[in-house]
Amino acid sequence: MIDLDNDTIYRNIMEQMRDIILVVDTNGNILITNTAAVHAYGYSRDELCGMQIYELRSPETRAAVDAQLKIAQQAGILFRTVHMRRTGETFPVEVSSQRVRLLNKEAVISVVRDITATVTMETAIRQSEGNYRYLHEELTTAYEELAASEEELRQQLDELLAREQAIHRRNIVLASLHETALKLMQKTNLHDILRLIAASAAKLLGTTHSYINLVDEEKGIFCSEIGLGHYAQLVGRDIKLTEGISGQVYKTGEIVVLDDYSTWEHRLPDPLFDLVHSVAYVPMKAGAQVIGTFSVGFLNPEQSFSDEDIAFLGRFADLAAIAVQNSQLVSALKRSEQELREKNAELTAAHKELLASEAKYRAIFEAASDGIFIHDTETGEILDINEKACVMHGYTREDVLAGGFGIFDTGEPQFNGEEARRRMEHTVAGKSQLFAWKNKHKAGHPIWMEVNLQRAVIDQKERILAIVRDISERKAQEQVIQRLAYHDALTGLPNRAYLREFLNLEMEKAQQGETLGAVLFIDLDNLKTINDTFGHSYGDEVIIKTGSYICAAMQERAFVARIGGDEFIVVLPGEANRGEIRNIAAGMVKLLERDYELGTSRAYMSASIGIACYPDDGDTTEDILKKADLALYAAKGNGKNTWHFYETDLQKTADEDMLIKQGLREAIKRNELYLHYQPLGNPHTLAVVGFEALLRWNSAELGPVSPGRFIPLAEENGTIQTIGEWVIGEACRFARRLADRGKSHLRVAVNVSPRQLVAENFVPLVREAIRTAGIKPGQLEIEITENALIVSMEDSIQKLKALRTLGIRLSLDDFGSGYCSLTYLKNLPVETLKIDKLFIDDIESDADQLRFVNSIVSMAQLQGLSVVAEGVETESQLNKVRQCQCNFIQGYIFCRPLPETDAMLFLSNTGAN
Repeated sequence: MIDLDNDTIYRNIMEQMRDIILVVDTNGNILITNTAAVHAYGYSRDELCGMQIYELRSPETRAAVDAQLKIAQQAGILFRTVHMRRTGETFPVEVSSQRVRLLNKEAVISVVRDITATVTMETAIRQSEGNYRYLHEELTTAYEELAASEEELRQQLDELLAREQAIHRRNIVLASLHETALKLMQKTNLHDILRLIAASAAKLLGTTHSYINLVDEEKGIFCSEIGLGHYAQLVGRDIKLTEGISGQVYKTGEIVVLDDYSTWEHRLPDPLFDLVHSVAYVPMKAGAQVIGTFSVGFLNPEQSFSDEDIAFLGRFADLAAIAVQNSQLVSALKRSEQELREKNAELTAAHKELLASEAKYRAIFEAASDGIFIHDTETGEILDINEKACVMHGYTREDVLAGGFGIFDTGEPQFNGEEARRRMEHTVAGKSQLFAWKNKHKAGHPIWMEVNLQRAVIDQKERILAIVRDISERKAQEQVIQRLAYHDALTGLPNRAYLREFLNLEMEKAQQGETLGAVLFIDLDNLKTINDTFGHSYGDEVIIKTGSYICAAMQERAFVARIGGDEFIVVLPGEANRGEIRNIAAGMVKLLERDYELGTSRAYMSASIGIACYPDDGDTTEDILKKADLALYAAKGNGKNTWHFYETDLQKTADEDMLIKQGLREAIKRNELYLHYQPLGNPHTLAVVGFEALLRWNSAELGPVSPGRFIPLAEENGTIQTIGEWVIGEACRFARRLADRGKSHLRVAVNVSPRQLVAENFVPLVREAIRTAGIKPGQLEIEITENALIVSMEDSIQKLKALRTLGIRLSLDDFGSGYCSLTYLKNLPVETLKIDKLFIDDIESDADQLRFVNSIVSMAQLQGLSVVAEGVETESQLNKVRQCQCNFIQGYIFCRPLPETDAMLFLSNTGAN
């Protein structure tokens, strides 16, 4: 026990000590203190000696004073507590108290040390430890998420590569079909044609084994003409028309495919076929009649025929059949020519005999299997015509001799009388000619003839002999081939290949200053919605109708082509008046904005148009189509259902878009993305009720990029999925930090894009983000726009209901900017409606706008929805919003978007509901 009664040395020690010394009696009255106490508490020594010890304690620690004083009197005590200065400021202290005797009375002496620095250091250490643990958990989570993302990207890449390979193969096959068609048109030798058919068919399917049979009706057999690969051994073998797979194809006229030839019950007992695994036999037909078959086989059991393979073989068979028939016609023609030459020789040898016998001459003339005209060498006048030629044209001999060559005139310059006389002059000059010519039948339809002009001596006079053969059927078949190569199969319009040939000619003339014009690039808006909702057959129906509408509007003034999907090109040759081009485009937009009848339903559709003028915007095919495409992209960006001329800034914007898209793929990895948080407030108390997380990007290459610029591009290239996942996770972690500060009742809102909402894993992703952050579902709010619902309405509503079931808050953002109505909101599981800023901008000056907003609020609240007024910027707008009874506000009048640190500080200074 310390005795202070008469020992004054202790007084000097107390005054020299830097710690606070307090001597109190057993009731807690302060008896003695030192100078350090005066400085620490801000009271004078006299004031301190008249106070109770509990008056120096912070209010929340005073209850423990009596117990601690009692323990100090019994055994001494060392503890920490909080003391309070005269100003009300509190500070942490460490107190060491023990019993003493003062003036023969029991007392307690306390040594009090200010441990503010110590507590601060300990807090920092604990926070550092907590941050370390949190950082470790974040890194672990990020690694797991990165691994999952890499796996997902790998799967997507594999799918994309598979799809690209399929498209590449289809393009190769189509190019091969086109190339083969052109080669077939150039060949006339039957053996060459058959070998080309066999080789091309094998190449289409990626094999080397194929062969061709031709039908010999008279003998009732198939003649094996060509064999490649394993089937080379079949050449020269003949089989009956009723035998084998060829017999089945001949009977049915249909393609026969055997995935395992060894199991076919009617297979021929020939060791040659033992090695064949799967085969396809395809008929070549003239009309409904099978004229031959070609077969393609696989020896490898791992190869088989897909539905696409069979479809390509069917199209190829049509080309092959036409080529075979053409060759047969040409062969027949050559035989006829040979026969004709032989007949001519006979005529020459029997010339004197024919002069003596007119009846014999007429019999031969009329019996000829080809049509024959005899012309005067000087005038070209028709002197005689045989019966075959009359039947061919539908006229009598008298009609032809009376009407002359003019009755056959089609009205086309290349087939008029002047051109006929020019050819006759060449014949008179000793140049025999063989050419195709078009005449008009008496019934009015055109007929194609192959004409052989020769000089001949008839009745001892030199004449021109025209031997003609009807080749209308062959010409029709050539036109079919031409149409397959240059026209779209769905709409019948010129295809991309035809368009390029047309534009190449236009651009050549434009480069030489001979012409100018405009290109309109037309693309339907949201055709994908039709395909997804009704099916691709209805989408095709819309495309066909669109093509017919465009053609009907343009008629003969334009070249119209479909270049793929829902894309059309309209070329306006010679059109230089931009005002007229503008009118045409505007009229086209209005024409294509309509409801389409799809079965028993109707669907609204519209179109966007990009316009480029040549040669001003480009003088090559590639350049002018690229510029029109850029203009179309701008029209789409302006809200669709409109048109846009190409401007030089569009190329700059396109280049910037490419850089932005590339940068977005690395933005998360480079830590370039961050969030700002804009508070939502009570319009009356201006207390914070929540935050909205807003995405920001500071690119290392591009600098700060506006969200309005990069978010639509992230939607286009698919990076919005990864970015959106990061935003949700970061917002949940911010909500966790709010909860750690006792603010778990504040919600954090996140905007969700349409592509995020339609993703299959969207609901599990949100659930996992909440679990990882360790927050309650009610702390997160998902904001959707009306556009997000349009993509897939039924699926989106089901996902929103699933989120609502989890306890997550839901709100509809930018209400009024789209197509939603208050009645429609009954179907949506949202709790909050956010009125678009456009309606708030004029609320203070436009009475109608104020009434409109007031009605929205009233009807929304009748449906149990809370209403947020977005973009409140002035005091006057705030008063109007209060007048409309909006539940919450958001805007610069309350607070701008803030970094997290500033948002936390704003919350501390403002308070929260």
